[in-house]
Amino acid sequence: MTLSFIPKNRKPPGTTPGGSWIPKAKPQPESVNHPAPRDGFIPTTLKPVTEAPKAEPSRETAQLSLDSLRGARKAALDSLPPAVAEAVRHLWDVVGVDGSREHLLKLLETDTLAQQDQGQSVAESLRKLTDKPRGDGIDGESLTRQSIALLAEPSQFTHQGVNTYTCGAANLQYEMSEKPALLARFIEDVSDQDRRMEFPGEQVFIRPENAELEDASGRSSLNRILQSTLMNFAGSQRGPYDPATDTFANGGHGLKILEVARTAALLDGTPKVVVHHNSDSHQEFQRIMKAAQPGETFQVGVSWNGQDHLLVYTGNHEGQAHYFNAQDAGTGHMPIDDFLFKTQFAVFPRSKIEGVKLPEDSVYYP
Repeated sequence: MTLSFIPKNRKPPGTTPGGSWIPKAKPQPESVNHPAPRDGFIPTTLKPVTEAPKAEPSRETAQLSLDSLRGARKAALDSLPPAVAEAVRHLWDVVGVDGSREHLLKLLETDTLAQQDQGQSVAESLRKLTDKPRGDGIDGESLTRQSIALLAEPSQFTHQGVNTYTCGAANLQYEMSEKPALLARFIEDVSDQDRRMEFPGEQVFIRPENAELEDASGRSSLNRILQSTLMNFAGSQRGPYDPATDTFANGGHGLKILEVARTAALLDGTPKVVVHHNSDSHQEFQRIMKAAQPGETFQVGVSWNGQDHLLVYTGNHEGQAHYFNAQDAGTGHMPIDDFLFKTQFAVFPRSKIEGVKLPEDSVYYP
C-alpha cells in the first residue's frame, strides 16, 4: 500500500487530528551507516483466508466434556463465578468438537474468560453472540468460533487481508487483544443489530453497512467487521467508510497516523503522541525503541518491501526488534538497527517522552 505517514502540520494538544501528510520522508539519521537491509518478509502470493482455519481436534478434546476436566483445567473451571461458568458451558456447546474447543480451553487456562470490562466478562460477551440477535447476514455461531480463536491466538487470527489499506485498523484490533474483555465486548456490541459501541465522551464506534459481506480481501467475517468499524471511526472526518471499496467518502484510502494515534488513545485509555524519526530526533527515538521491553507494543510506520506500511512493534529482545505484521497475520524479528533504519515514526504513550529532549517539529499530538 502507498501511504504517507508524516503530518503536514504539527498538531498542538487539543486540536483535531487528521491533517494531510507530507509525502516525502526526511533523510535517515546520519549516525546510521549500515546499508539498507534487504526485504524478504512478505510472500509473493498471499493465500486468502476466508474464515479462521480450524485446528484438528485432538482425540482427547473430541471426547471431552467440561465435567471430565482434570487438574489445572478443572481448578480453573471450578474457580469461575457462576454466571461465567454457565456462559462457558454454553460456549462449549456452541463451538462443538472442532478446534475451537482447544481455543476455548486455552482461554480457560489463561484465566481470560472471567476478565471483565464494564462489569461484563469475556465469557458473557461471547455468549451474547448467540443468545442475542446479530446484524443481518452475521452468523452468531461462526462469529463465536472466530472470536474465541482471535482471543486465544491474536497474532494468528488478526489478518489485514489482500489488497486492502487496513493495516492501521488491523493493528488497532491486534492491540485491543491485550484487553480481551474490552475486545470481546466490542465484538458483541458492534455485531448486534444497532451496530454501535459507545465510549466515554460520546465517542461512538459504528459498524458500517455491508461490513459483514464477502470481499476480495480473503479476511474472515470477524476481521472485516472489526476493521471496517475501526476505519469508520478513526477516519470519520473524511466521511463514511465504504467496506466494499475500502475508501472514505472523500476518496481517501487508509488511516492517517494522527487518526491511528487518536483511536489508540481512546481504546487504550492512555494519551498518545506521534514521534517522527529523523536526523534531529534519532538519538532519543532510538533510545526509547531499544528500551522497549518484550510485550510492550506500539504502532510504527516503516518502509517495508518498497511500500509505506504500519506494523506493531512488540519490543527489543537481545538486539532483535520483534513485530506483528497484519499483512501476513504473523510475527517476526530482525536486528534492531535494521528495523530502526526502516522506521519513519512511532505512536508512543505520551509518558515515553516526558522529560525527553525532542525537537518540537518532530512531535505530533492527536
